[in-house]
Amino acid sequence: MSTGLLTAALTALALPVNAQEEQGAYQPVRSNDVINRTHGGYSSSQALYVKIQKAFSDEDWDKAIELGKRAVDEEPGNLDAKVIYAEALYNKHKEDPKDTEVRNKCVKMWLIIHRLIQGDGWELSDKSQHTPFAYRFHTKERRDLVTSARLKELCGRPPKWREDDKKYLRKMLKSEKQVAGKIVKDRH
Repeated sequence: MSTGLLTAALTALALPVNAQEEQGAYQPVRSNDVINRTHGGYSSSQALYVKIQKAFSDEDWDKAIELGKRAVDEEPGNLDAKVIYAEALYNKHKEDPKDTEVRNKCVKMWLIIHRLIQGDGWELSDKSQHTPFAYRFHTKERRDLVTSARLKELCGRPPKWREDDKKYLRKMLKSEKQVAGKIVKDRH
C-alpha cells in the first residue's frame, strides 16, 4: 500500500496541475508546427525563401536580388535558388531596361540555368517520361521553356547547341559604360 501511495504521490508531483499554466495561453497545434518541430525547425534557407517571397510580393527587387544572391551563395548547387535570383534580376531589368549591369547579370544567370537544365534534360524530373506527349501537362514545371523564353526576350535568341558560353556572352552582353581618367595638377 505504501508503494502504491508513493507512486501516486510522485506521479502527482511530476504532472502539472494544468497544462495551460506550463505554457501560458492555450494554442492549438498546427500541422506545420509539428512538422517543423520534428525536423529541427525552419532551416536558414527556408527562412530566406520566405523573405524572398515577401520581397517579390512587395515588388522590392533590390532586396529580392540581395536575398537571392545570398541564397545562391549559401547553396551553390540549388537550382531553385538560381532561378529565384535570375527571376529577381529579370524583374529589376523590366523595371529599368537601360541598366546594363543588371541586364548582363540576368543574362549570365539565365545562361547558367539554361546550361544546367539542357545538360540534364528530363533527368531533373521523372514526370511524363514514359507517356508520349504527356510533357504538355507539366509545362509550368519545364524550366527549359522558361530559360529559353527569358534568353530570347533579353538577347533575341537562346544559345545555339554548338555555341559555347564565352562566344554567346561576347555577342549578347552589352558594354557597361565606364569612365576612367587621371587627374592632372595644373601647371600654373
